[in-house]
Amino acid sequence: MDWNLTECAVTSALTMRAPSGEAVELRALKCAMTGSDAQGLTAFILSFQVSAGDYEGIDRQELFGLARSRRGPQFGNGFSSERPIFIEARLRSEHRSRLTGAEVEDVLDMAAVLISSPAEGPLRATESWQATQVTQEIVPGLQGGYEMTG
Repeated sequence: MDWNLTECAVTSALTMRAPSGEAVELRALKCAMTGSDAQGLTAFILSFQVSAGDYEGIDRQELFGLARSRRGPQFGNGFSSERPIFIEARLRSEHRSRLTGAEVEDVLDMAAVLISSPAEGPLRATESWQATQVTQEIVPGLQGGYEMTG
């Protein structure tokens, strides 16, 4: 049986760690998962918000796998420094097993594992996640940004 995309919101901020050791604070988190009984967990997706200023650092360091060479074309005229940026990232496949186990039954349990994981652990490392898209609201109801390719 396929698992439908299930989602939960996380009300607290989550601090991730860049390879440099610098803290990266994520807000307005949503966690989602996909999978099936036959395949198990196929994706754990984290959607989050960062300030435009924090995005500049994420962009400069290419955190969350945001390599410039893999970015698709950007819809819109760049990002405004006045509004937050939204990033969607998938946990890399080699780390998915860290979210599963006997006590983990659904996306809420997986979110709890992520939130309670050690700050220096692999689930909190930005390099353990691959961004799939980066967006910002251009006008109410319209998002612009780019998707990652390859």
